Amino acid sequence: MARDTKTFQQYLDTVQRLCGIDVLSTDETEFFTAFFDRNLQFIWQQYDWPFICAVESRTPDGNDVIEWAQPTKTVIGEGLECWRDDPFGNVVARPIPYRLTGDGIQFFSGASYDPTYVWFRTRLALSAGNVAYTFPYDFFQYVCHAGYADWLASNEQTQNSAFQRGVAEQLMLDAIEIWSRQQRQTSLRSSTKTHGTEQSRN
Repeated sequence: MARDTKTFQQYLDTVQRLCGIDVLSTDETEFFTAFFDRNLQFIWQQYDWPFICAVESRTPDGNDVIEWAQPTKTVIGEGLECWRDDPFGNVVARPIPYRLTGDGIQFFSGASYDPTYVWFRTRLALSAGNVAYTFPYDFFQYVCHAGYADWLASNEQTQNSAFQRGVAEQLMLDAIEIWSRQQRQTSLRSSTKTHGTEQSRN
């Protein structure tokens, strides 16, 4: 991952300080691991973060399917769009209708192209409590404050938990706004056809 990262250990150290805990017990570490994995998965899916989304050319198989996991290729976690043309090229990229199945991205018979340009969100591998696990630093403040909010809720501090959840959500929105401004001129979301239906997206 080329983007700057933080480690799961840094997350644990931060939420420990936020909670005012001297030493995390085994049970507390397990709780914060569960909080982390859930909150990281949430923010991972909230925006087309350019450092976890990619456009790659793929070749459909004999059944007009691009499998989620192909040898030597990045694993697709979520298909966002498919085109006949390179969306960063000099022509307007033509979208290809598709549907999602358990096997992968399924094209209609006779309507698959080689290559197909696929825009996708990479699959998230959860931390499993590994202190060396790394994740994008853009998500750090969110997962820390969201984890703190979860801890407060588990201790029946409902009002304080709601406040910290609001802090976490604002941090996430601030990060989205920063990236949205940077991508405004090259956004792939301006007008896309998803599952055969035209949608306008910002």
